[in-house]
Amino acid sequence: MTTGPDPEALPPATSPYLHFADCVSPPEGPRLHSGTVRLIPDAAGRAKGFARLAGALRQGLAVVAPEDAEALDPEGQRAAWCEPFTLYWRDEDLPDRLVDVLEVFDRARPVRIVEPTPDGKPTDRRTDGPPAIPPLRPEPDASPMSGPRAAILRSHPAPLVAVIDDGIGFLHRRFCRRDGGLLRTRFHAVWLQAFRTVPHPLFGPSYTLAGQVLQGAEIDALLALGPRLEEGKIYRALNRQLLESGAHRSSEYGFSHGTHIMDTAAGADPDGEGEASRWPLLAVQLPSEAVDHTSGVELEPMIVRGVAWILHKAARIGGMAPVVINISFATFAGPKDGTKAIEAQIARRLGAWQARTGRVARVVLAFGNDRLNRQAARMDLIPGAAQRIDWRLQPDDRAASYLEIRSDAGADLGALSMAITCPGGAEQPLGPLPANAWRTVHGPFGAPVGRLYHIGPRITAPGTLTPAHLVLAAAPTLAEAGRMRAPFGAWRIALSAARAMTVRIEVQRGDTPRDYRPNGRQSRLDHPLAHAWDTGAAAFVRPGPGCPITRAGTHSSFVTAPSPAMLCVGAARGDTGAPSPYSAEGAPWTRPAPSLAAIADRGPALRGVVGAGTHSGAGRTLDGTSVAAARVTRALAEIWATGGVQDQPDPQELARLIAERGAPGAPVFVPRQGAGVIAP
Repeated sequence: MTTGPDPEALPPATSPYLHFADCVSPPEGPRLHSGTVRLIPDAAGRAKGFARLAGALRQGLAVVAPEDAEALDPEGQRAAWCEPFTLYWRDEDLPDRLVDVLEVFDRARPVRIVEPTPDGKPTDRRTDGPPAIPPLRPEPDASPMSGPRAAILRSHPAPLVAVIDDGIGFLHRRFCRRDGGLLRTRFHAVWLQAFRTVPHPLFGPSYTLAGQVLQGAEIDALLALGPRLEEGKIYRALNRQLLESGAHRSSEYGFSHGTHIMDTAAGADPDGEGEASRWPLLAVQLPSEAVDHTSGVELEPMIVRGVAWILHKAARIGGMAPVVINISFATFAGPKDGTKAIEAQIARRLGAWQARTGRVARVVLAFGNDRLNRQAARMDLIPGAAQRIDWRLQPDDRAASYLEIRSDAGADLGALSMAITCPGGAEQPLGPLPANAWRTVHGPFGAPVGRLYHIGPRITAPGTLTPAHLVLAAAPTLAEAGRMRAPFGAWRIALSAARAMTVRIEVQRGDTPRDYRPNGRQSRLDHPLAHAWDTGAAAFVRPGPGCPITRAGTHSSFVTAPSPAMLCVGAARGDTGAPSPYSAEGAPWTRPAPSLAAIADRGPALRGVVGAGTHSGAGRTLDGTSVAAARVTRALAEIWATGGVQDQPDPQELARLIAERGAPGAPVFVPRQGAGVIAP
């Protein structure tokens, strides 16, 4: 197979997803850049180049995220700067100028500076030069050691439950408790993340640099309005400040994923005497623009920052209460070997926080819902023989689509050749492709329709190396005039190798989240042998013998870090206890099974479980491993509340969860159930 045109170099630490997104939809105006970084340690293990970074901080060229700045003592403990932290910088080339002392693990979507106008309303800052970084103000103390929340914790120490999700109805009665006739929030703080810095009404320029933080006292002031409180009006006002024009406003709809998950994990009747009504809460609301792009490239750095913020707030709250963080989000494609940036960085932060504070923390994750979506395949390649598979792009897809290719056992992808045939076009050779380079994919009439990237091995956290992989990016199939547009239909992919290797092909998640305006449509793999009879679905949708498409290893790419403090949860049916059809499978080459499962469907005709809608008094159903994870979060907190806290995670903790709240998994279902099933 011949090679394609000369490749172009990819800048270091650049995400192919962000690189292609800038090509499909070029950014407008000045931006404030951010990413997870660390100062490179010297031979003695201490941070070198601290003075150079400190100079950039003094000049206002960069700023450390507040949740990391407190933990890092630049004067007395410079070695601490060898740990990862979030840095914001205004000049795009700052990391390049500090490349010999500053290590960049991953980059996040840039944020836009928003400043108040003379009438006090925020406006987007647009200048000819780089944007200034607003000065940070001290964040108000979120300690519960005074006020009604303090009395709760002193009289009844309780686990702290936190949720990172989309659309948090923080004014909902299910997250309050009655105190002397008044409703008081159980939230110590809620971070409403955004890709904009927003002036805080009380504290001046935003101290978060990405959105706005509401403290418990501010939420209490709103709840004190009583019957005059209009929850929807408050959410609309905040959304106008935080979200870009046209962005989905989850908290303005009758259903929001985050409110349902928060209720399932820790909701309680404010007038009741249930144990959960005493649990303190924290929440991070993810930017809806990032949630809308389900490939995860914009979402994952914000989730990592959310975990860091929750642990930072939990330490400031004080006490020795255990902390459980629920993350009911996932992407599909990834290394699935524990080296993905989000899972490696969360695992590292969890371990460091527990060691530093002596407290217990867990993260509960959804195992994934993509078992039936034909997004994964495995091929054994031999020299001289090409294998083919189709990648089907949907019509009217307004989002880019991505496909990742990885090799087993670290085989050299430079020996892999690829040719692509777009619908209506001729075969186009694209490989072999050297590492850290890309080539353009052309459509039937010669116009660019996508790119193929070869990403070399990268460090995603200290001591963690992500193996090399290929990323095939396709433009939206529905785009504005003048923008790159790809043809929909079957893209024929032919793979061959100069030496024998096994490759794994995964289509990245690209659908539109529930209740969002139609944007992305999920692309899928196809093959002549992928249409065998499936008894459960009563359709010809099962991969048959010899088909490279597989249902094994269809779990989330967030769940393979080797940290016992990170639990992942599959979904099961309440009528039989069997796995829900969509609930993902493990595989021997990656994570073999979820930690455990929980009931997420009442039966074949009654999918989902009932939980809170966005506004007080409303209710909706939700299914999936998302709600299953929230049920495990609640079960874990209930056991902790009765004194069942393990100093370090171990199998006994999982066994107690199953013994007290469920039943052991059936052997035939273990790859999808794990150790057992948690019942309601």
